[in-house]
Amino acid sequence: LARREATAWGRRGGSFRALNAFERVSPARAARLYESLLNTPGATSPFAAQAILRVDRNHEAATKLLVDAVPSAPRSGALPLSALGEASSSNRAAIGALEDVVAGRLRPDPAVSSGQWKRQVAEAKASLARIRYREARAARGLPEGDWW
Repeated sequence: LARREATAWGRRGGSFRALNAFERVSPARAARLYESLLNTPGATSPFAAQAILRVDRNHEAATKLLVDAVPSAPRSGALPLSALGEASSSNRAAIGALEDVVAGRLRPDPAVSSGQWKRQVAEAKASLARIRYREARAARGLPEGDWW
C-alpha cells in the first residue's frame, strides 16, 4: 500500500496515510522504499527525496537532488525549498542552500518575477525555522512534535 501511494505522489489528491504509518513503524524499510524511487524520472524523485530526509535527515543523495533543484524552484514550485526543511541542522548542504536563498546569493534566472522570488525566500525562511524548531525541541529532550 505504501509503494502504491508513493508511486502516485505526482497526482493531486493522493493520500499519504500509509506512507506516514510506514515511516513510524519501520523507518529503515521506508527509507529503502524511498531510495528505490529517488532516481525515478518525473515528479516522484523530489517527493522521494523529501521523504528520505524525514527518516534520514542527513541523507546525502536526497539532499543533493533537492539542493540541485533549488535554482529552478521558482519555476518548479516550492517543493525543493520546503523539502529541505526536513533536513537536520547538521546537514550543511541543505542549510547552506536555504541560507543562500534567504541572503539573495542564489538567484533564479531574470525571467522570474520578483513576487515569485519573494515567495521562494519566504519558503526558505520557513524551512530554516522548521529545522531550528526541531533542534530546539531535541535540545530540551522534547519529542519532535508536529510542525504543521
